[in-house]
Amino acid sequence: PTRCMSLEKEVGRAKDFGRRTDAAHWHQTFEEAMELAHSSDGEDQAAAADALNKHLHTENEKHFAIEAGVLPLLESLLHSDNDDASQVAKITLFGFGWRKGMTMLDVEAAYKSTWLDKQRVAAARTVWEGVDLKVSWEDGKKLMEQEVQARGGKIGALTWGETAFESLAIMLGHVHPQAGEHFLDLGAGLGKVLCAAHLLCDFASCVGIELIEGTAVAGQGLVSEFAGSCRTHDGSVELLQGDFLEADWSSADVVFANASMFPKDLLKTIAQKMDAELKEGARVVFITNSLKGERLAQLNARRLYCKHQEEGDTPATFFLYQVGARTCEAQDREVSE
Repeated sequence: PTRCMSLEKEVGRAKDFGRRTDAAHWHQTFEEAMELAHSSDGEDQAAAADALNKHLHTENEKHFAIEAGVLPLLESLLHSDNDDASQVAKITLFGFGWRKGMTMLDVEAAYKSTWLDKQRVAAARTVWEGVDLKVSWEDGKKLMEQEVQARGGKIGALTWGETAFESLAIMLGHVHPQAGEHFLDLGAGLGKVLCAAHLLCDFASCVGIELIEGTAVAGQGLVSEFAGSCRTHDGSVELLQGDFLEADWSSADVVFANASMFPKDLLKTIAQKMDAELKEGARVVFITNSLKGERLAQLNARRLYCKHQEEGDTPATFFLYQVGARTCEAQDREVSE
């Protein structure tokens, strides 16, 4: 059918389709795929199943799709007489945690079990959007570029990127933060993640450490204003300027880093410091780059959106770890020291 061919061309597996460079276009073609899924024609159903699958690369998109009612449509496609529609729907449902024998109510309940409170997220988003406007992404990028120029063009571990609010909210749901815990952001930039973490969770403290002096100074002004007028509970919010490797991480319960451009030697040093200092049960969220530490057990990895320096709004992998108990050898070393 002409409609089927048009939709396939519109949302086909283009090289950059996974990058949400045009959110309005994504929503339009997603709604078209949802509409086509109601068709009784097998070819239309196959095209709809394929289009829905291609739209659901990240947890951000899956969250939206669940709220939009995608699960009942995928269930109907699962039972389609068209084998292609049925198979692709099955693959897509696996991405939501579906297994044979589960109802769509079971799938939705399990998928939403990690979500933070929706009303709190909505209220936090409203406040955070005001914070986000005070120092733009472009301003942060300029500050980073100035630092690179001051270093003779040597970028090293310096880069600029921001974590999308929705992505942080989704990932913090998987962290299961408890009231009174302490949040630490390594390479905190302008401190926007600190503000969002405070709004989303009842952390006793949200502390960030930023190396670039110009960025840290701008962020300290932003965080100070936020702490003075936008805090929603007694937890503190603070942005420090300095080298995070020289700080004490032992009090942190949740450690976060947008580590997209961290070099391998820095990643190794970070993992060693985590093994040495973090308490048992602490959780670590690292973006793009994975960590290998003796005490770091990976719990999951999720695809979520970030806004990186050159690529705009693009998906990245958020790795979640939990810190295990210290080994007997490590405890013996601490005693001897």
